[in-house]
Amino acid sequence: MFASPAFAAGEWRFEAMPYLWAAGMEGDVGVRQLTAQGAAMSFPDIMKSLRAGFMGSLEGRNGAFGFYADAIYMQLHQKHPATHGFLGDVDAKPTQQAYALAGTWRAIPGEQPVDLFLGIRSNYVKVNLDVSPGAVTPGRTLDASRTWADGYIGARITIPVGPRWSFTGYADVGAGGSDSTWQAMAGLEYAISPASNAKFGYRYFKVDYHKDDFLWNMATGGPYLGVSFGF
Repeated sequence: MFASPAFAAGEWRFEAMPYLWAAGMEGDVGVRQLTAQGAAMSFPDIMKSLRAGFMGSLEGRNGAFGFYADAIYMQLHQKHPATHGFLGDVDAKPTQQAYALAGTWRAIPGEQPVDLFLGIRSNYVKVNLDVSPGAVTPGRTLDASRTWADGYIGARITIPVGPRWSFTGYADVGAGGSDSTWQAMAGLEYAISPASNAKFGYRYFKVDYHKDDFLWNMATGGPYLGVSFGF
């Protein structure tokens, strides 16, 4: 989704980009009968509770065909009120990993290219919920993780809007291991040099997984900023 449209035909070109996604998260997480509903974390909250994080992408293209890979890793820590009759607070320590790999096809070449994506996204989510002791209830800890994969299809359009500037829009939908996923982004690119671009915009990613007494119904959204390097 973060690719330059100017890859030459007949040779492989690559573009790598580490980026910062200043995202907030909101939704519900749960393990068996214990849930933290309505969890909401702004980006400042996440920065306060973030234990570790990494985000990066890599795209390659040879003519009309190529590939795209993206990696997201976040480990958080936050407290929420307990639900389902529990007293006290739920100390939630969720970890989310998402790794996407897709084949790409330039369906419409030219000055406003359109790329289609067909891929798979591997997801790993771990939730540790610690319930603080209440007036009539003891403390309790529930810890569980799930790994699943979703297939997805997506599309991206790139539109020049001025010297060195272009607009990029992207969306995808998926399902399989989860009940559903969908993602959308819109942003601007500025050509710093023939081999590098500054990219910034807004990205929203929604995952709904509720199986085997494990709940992860979370939306992650916020601005992103990165600098890509072609080679």
